Amino acid sequence: MKTLKVLSEDKGQTLILRFIGSIDEDAALNKVKVETGKKVVMDVGEVDSINSCGGREWVKWIKTIDSKINMNFINCGAVFLDYANMIDGFIPINGAIESFKVPYYCEACDHLTIRKFESRDVKTNGGEISSTIPCEKCNKDAEVDVIVPHFLKFLNKTKKSRVEDV
Repeated sequence: MKTLKVLSEDKGQTLILRFIGSIDEDAALNKVKVETGKKVVMDVGEVDSINSCGGREWVKWIKTIDSKINMNFINCGAVFLDYANMIDGFIPINGAIESFKVPYYCEACDHLTIRKFESRDVKTNGGEISSTIPCEKCNKDAEVDVIVPHFLKFLNKTKKSRVEDV
């Protein structure tokens, strides 16, 4: 496991936080400060694992952030979405998952292709994603490698008006 690293980039009215590594009991989330008055974009695309202690620490940290701050989560991978779907408060009520990544597995060449989706597009499409896509390695059919209704459960948790705002 990689120790969690959080890179912070101030873009005026927006604070971008990029999380890299593992969210576990050693993740020093309490050292990550979020300023009031800014929109926050949390890029969790490089979170490679989360354990139960890390999930608990994440929720505790999220609760310390002012509830008036809009938080958009981008590049959410399967590891992150598993926790977002399972734990209330993992994504706060003032937060929205803007984009997420879906794994597709190709049996023909044993390759995993990751496809990024925008939440608003999937919601517009009735909560549907492609069950197969061309494998990026051999171009044969790669099949979605998650249980889709469970994986997309977060779409129903996100307030409709909030998703449209992102």
